This record gives sequence, C-alpha cells and structure tokens, in this order.
Amino acid sequence: MASTYLTLQAEDGQCLTISREAAKKSQLFTDLMEDLAEEETELPIPIQADKETLEKVVQWCQIQVQHEDEEAKRTAKEANEEANDKDVVDASASSTDSDPDGPYVTPADHAITVIPSWAKGFFAELSRDETFAVITAANFLDIPLLLEYSAKHIANNIKGMSTEQMREFFNIENDFSPEEEERIRRECEWAMPDKYDDFKH
Repeated sequence: MASTYLTLQAEDGQCLTISREAAKKSQLFTDLMEDLAEEETELPIPIQADKETLEKVVQWCQIQVQHEDEEAKRTAKEANEEANDKDVVDASASSTDSDPDGPYVTPADHAITVIPSWAKGFFAELSRDETFAVITAANFLDIPLLLEYSAKHIANNIKGMSTEQMREFFNIENDFSPEEEERIRRECEWAMPDKYDDFKH
C-alpha cells in the first residue's frame, strides 16, 4: 500500500515530507503520482530548491488544501440550508432561477488578481528574497495558484515605487547614461509626467 506522503529532497540533500493530497496542488507531483509505480514514489524526489524554500512551498500547499476543504464545506452547508428553506417548486421553473451572487469564481477567472484574505498571512511572512525563491520553486513545481499570488504580491510591493527604487528592489544595475535617461524622460513624459521625476537630477 502506498504511503500517504511523498518525500522531497532539497538541493542540500535534506528531506521533508508532503501529504499526497497537498502534493496534488503541484502539477509536477500530480503527474509523478499518476505516471510512476507506487514503489517509485516512495523514493525521495529531488527538487531544485533549498530546504527553507521547500518548507514554505509545502506550507502553501497545505494552506490551499485547508482553504479548499473549508470552502467546500461552507458551500455544501449553504446549499443544504437553502434546500431546507425552499418550498417544493416545479423543476422546470426552478431551472430558470439564478444565483444573485453568481457562481463561485476562482482567481483565474478574475481579470485582476486579488490575493484573498486566507492567503495574505502566508505572503506577509515572506521577505523579498524568499518571495523570489518561492516563485522560482512554484514555477518548477507547476503550482499555478502559488505562482499567480506570488507574482501579485511582488506587484503590490513595487506599486508606487520610483525607477530607482524598483532597480534596487530587483537588484538591476542602471546601465543608462545621464544623457540617455534625460532623453527617455523627454520622450515619455507626455504619457506619465508625474512618474518621471526620478529621472531628474
């Protein structure tokens, strides 16, 4: 009988475990569990991440599972209460009813990503470098929701930053000469005049 956990091996050789249920948040792990024999999934799975980053990724997967379980229970409870409160109606008539709040919308359905309250605590504990490491790991492991929310977390952090502040945040060297910066400022100031003050010397 297969273990209920997978063993992950970080780049430094250290290992940790993740439940198979939580591992399903990763498409890579899902494919491995589907394609490999049970005895093969008992072996440590090497991951291109350090142990600290891997621990955070495992933590995220557990948080996502917990949220989805709670959401499923809440939806089932509401549906049951609604069914108990309703009078018996003709099936054809009821089929035309619509939910005033609309269907449950996943983050992927939103034009603009918003980090939900249940996920904010996770990102609040991450430093800039930890967030970058988590994004890299989420991309490697193919964890769509973690990748999406991590990118949004970065976008929230850099919102309102000047060009120099963003260069520092992303550790990007400024390879423009003062003359080139001035030329770019003149060319682009018509579009966002208030956003180019940081080019001025």
